[in-house]
Amino acid sequence: PQGPEQKSVVLPDFPGRDELIARLPASASFDAASNTLTVTSIEPVELRTLRNLASEADYWDALEQLRSEVAAENWGGFSAVELSPFPEGVKIPKGFELKLRYDPNLETLAVYEVLTPDEWEQLFNLGTQASWRRAIHSLGQRSAAISTMFIGGGGFIFPRWILHEYPQAARVDVAELDPAVYQAVRQEMGLTDAEDQRIHTVIGDARNFVDDRVRWNDEAVARGEAPTQYDFIYGDAFNDFSVPWHLTTREFTQKVHNLLTPRGVFLANIIEIYPRTEVPGGTAQESLVSLAGSPPEALFLPAEAGHEREVRSEYRPLEWVAGSALKYTGVMVDPQLNRLRNVAPENANWQQALTELSAKTRERQSLPIPLPAALRPDLVYPTTWLACPEPFAGLDVFQVHSEPEQFVLGLRGVTTDRLAQELIALQPDNREWALLIEAGVERSRKVQPGRFLGRYVATMTAVFPYVAVFSTSDSHPSDIRDTFVVACSASPQDLKHLQGDGGWAMTPFAEFVRPTADVQPELRGQMEVLLELADGQVLTDDFAPVDNLLRPVFVDQE
Repeated sequence: PQGPEQKSVVLPDFPGRDELIARLPASASFDAASNTLTVTSIEPVELRTLRNLASEADYWDALEQLRSEVAAENWGGFSAVELSPFPEGVKIPKGFELKLRYDPNLETLAVYEVLTPDEWEQLFNLGTQASWRRAIHSLGQRSAAISTMFIGGGGFIFPRWILHEYPQAARVDVAELDPAVYQAVRQEMGLTDAEDQRIHTVIGDARNFVDDRVRWNDEAVARGEAPTQYDFIYGDAFNDFSVPWHLTTREFTQKVHNLLTPRGVFLANIIEIYPRTEVPGGTAQESLVSLAGSPPEALFLPAEAGHEREVRSEYRPLEWVAGSALKYTGVMVDPQLNRLRNVAPENANWQQALTELSAKTRERQSLPIPLPAALRPDLVYPTTWLACPEPFAGLDVFQVHSEPEQFVLGLRGVTTDRLAQELIALQPDNREWALLIEAGVERSRKVQPGRFLGRYVATMTAVFPYVAVFSTSDSHPSDIRDTFVVACSASPQDLKHLQGDGGWAMTPFAEFVRPTADVQPELRGQMEVLLELADGQVLTDDFAPVDNLLRPVFVDQE
C-alpha cells in the first residue's frame, strides 16, 4: 500500500506551469493553495506520461541517450542524437562549446567529451521546465514502498542503491550464502550500520530462503493474513560463473513467481556464450604473400646440395615458395606469429610480410554470391556484426570488404526449419545459395555453446508469460563469453526506456510474450532461434546439468 504522502510533490512556480497543469491527465491533480501535484498512480508509464507533457522532454531524452552512450566501455569520443526542435528555453552555457553542441542544420545534439555527473545534472537543469522534471523525478524516487529480494548479496551495491533511490522501500531482503562475503562488505566496502539495519540479510542458501518464504506465506494466508511479496527479485548468484543448479530449475522459478506481486519482475544474470555459425564459414586454407628480398637464413634447416630449402619444424606450417613468396596453411595464431617475428626482428621486409600473411590467414571467407537485399541492414559498418532486418532477426551479417561488397552471414543460436526455408526462398533458383544455407544450418544444429542459455530461457518461459533477454555487450550480442540479463514478469513491462544513470542502456534482443495460457506465444527478435538451443528441454529439480551445459564457457576461460 502507498500512502498519499508518497504520491504528492510540491511544484514551485515556473514559466509555463499553468499550461502544463491545464493538460494534466485524469490520474493527476494540482492544488493551487499548497502548490501540490498529486498522482493516483506511480507506475513508471504514468510518470513518464506526466514528464512528457513538457516541451523540453525530448531534450531530456536526448541527454539521457547521450549520457548512456558516453558511459559505454568503448566509447569513440563522439555521439550524436536527433533533436528537433531544440527547446527555446534551453541555453547551453559557456564552457560547454567543446563538449556539447547543437547543430540546427543537421538537427542533432552531439557530445564530444566525457562529462562529470555534475555537468550532466547542470545540463538537465537548463531551461524553464527543469522544475517539472525534478518534480516527476522526485515522485519516481519516492514512488512506492517497494519490496525487493536479492539472491546473492555480492558487494551489496544494488541493495544500497535501492535504499538511496527508493527511500520509502518497505523491504530489502538479501540471501547470501557466504558469511565471509557479508563481513567483507561490512568491514571493507562501506556498508554502514544504518544501511545494515534496513537491509534484512539472511546467511544461507537462497533456495532455502525462498522455500521458507513460500511456506510462511501459505501459513499467513491460512490465518487470513496478507502474504509477503516482492516487487523485484534479483538473481545474481554464481559459483565462479556457473549459476548453482538448484537456482535454475522450473520448481524454483515457480516459487519465485509466487513471491512476486502482480506487477513484479524477476531479473537474473547468467554468463554464457551465444553462438554464431558463419556462412560460408572458415578462412582460406592456404594464404600467400610476396617477400621483398631474401628470407632469413635462420628460417631454414642447413642446406643440402640439390634440395629445396626446408623450413625448420618449429616454424611450420610456413613454407617458402621458390622465388619470392611465403605460404601458410591454416590460421596463423599469435604465438606462431611472434615466433616467426623473432627469426629476424630487425628485418623490415620480413616483418611487413608476416603482418600481411597473418591478416590473410585470419580473413573470413565471404559469400561467393551477392547478399540478398532482404538480409541487408539499413546501415552497414565494415568489420561489425549487425542484425538483419525483420523477419530475419535470427541472423547477422558482417561486411568483410566494402569495394566490392563482400559479406559473411551469421546464423544465431540453432536455425529452425522455418527460417532455413525462408532463407532458401530468397533465391529459390540459386542452387549454390541453397547449398550454402543447408550447410550452415546443419553446422548450427551441432553447436555446443549456448545450450544453458537456451534451456534457462526455456525454463523461464515455462513459468512466466513475459520473458525478455538482454545482452550486456555495448551493442549487438557477441559470440564470445558474455553476461545476459533475463527479465521475467507476470504482466507486460515497458522495455523502451531502460537505462541507468550514465550506464548501460539496451533493448532486448529476444522476447517471449504469451498474455494468456490458451494462446500461442509471440516470439520476438531472436527468441525463436535462442529457444532452439534448449532442444525442447527445461531445467528441473530432477535434471539440471548446468556445469555440463556450461562446459564450452569453462573451456573458453582456460
